Amino acid sequence: MKKVKLIGTILIFFMIVGCAGKSGKDETELILTGTGESVVEENFAVEGYFGENDIIISELYSDVTLNSIPIEYDANEVFLSMVDEKNGYLLYCSSGAGGQMMKLLYFTNDRWNTYSKIDISYKMDGYPTSLSAESLEHLYIGTQMRSNGYLFESTDGGEQWTSVVIDDSLERCRYGYAPLFNEGTAYVLLECDGTYSLYQSRDNQITWEKTGTFSLDNMVEKYFITEDILYISDSYGNQYVIGDYGM
Repeated sequence: MKKVKLIGTILIFFMIVGCAGKSGKDETELILTGTGESVVEENFAVEGYFGENDIIISELYSDVTLNSIPIEYDANEVFLSMVDEKNGYLLYCSSGAGGQMMKLLYFTNDRWNTYSKIDISYKMDGYPTSLSAESLEHLYIGTQMRSNGYLFESTDGGEQWTSVVIDDSLERCRYGYAPLFNEGTAYVLLECDGTYSLYQSRDNQITWEKTGTFSLDNMVEKYFITEDILYISDSYGNQYVIGDYGM
């Protein structure tokens, strides 16, 4: 089975040291190191971004436009997650004017030649940070914690959503990030009380094990796996690598 790699190039590495957590047990502190270069998320070579009046969905390496989706409100956030070469989801979020962010979920089964839409604005209160599609039916959305959770799961293709608690021992969680999947292992990232915690699951997200924690001066913008390496990008465009810690 493939594992998330410890290093991607000779310039990329990370160290692990032990530290005592609030519970008194040793926790693994992850020391992140900058990549020194920008690595892109593969995502079956599809990307989504805002154009002047539309959301543009294009081929990652050729800039060939696959389709465009009209921007219904304003250009705030867009997240795209492909299940495979043809099937995928895109989440469009407006700004949170008046405290209510509009959230539209789009689905394609023909590599964005056509698509359908579901309005999920009132399915979750938080402002999304991320989207991941494990299958056509199984989706996750990570959010900024508001009234009803920081991570949401759908098992019916986005129609219904339920809040997911990864670790009920954590307090003051502000941000959840949708799980990543790599060769039978899932990873999820939480930001709670100023500290980021990374978890993994090898039993189809039934149980989660904390693999380590780290601090970051800036907010995590996204995290992703490319060529079995786990990357983190912050809100200022800096990129770091996380490697293999007992996987």
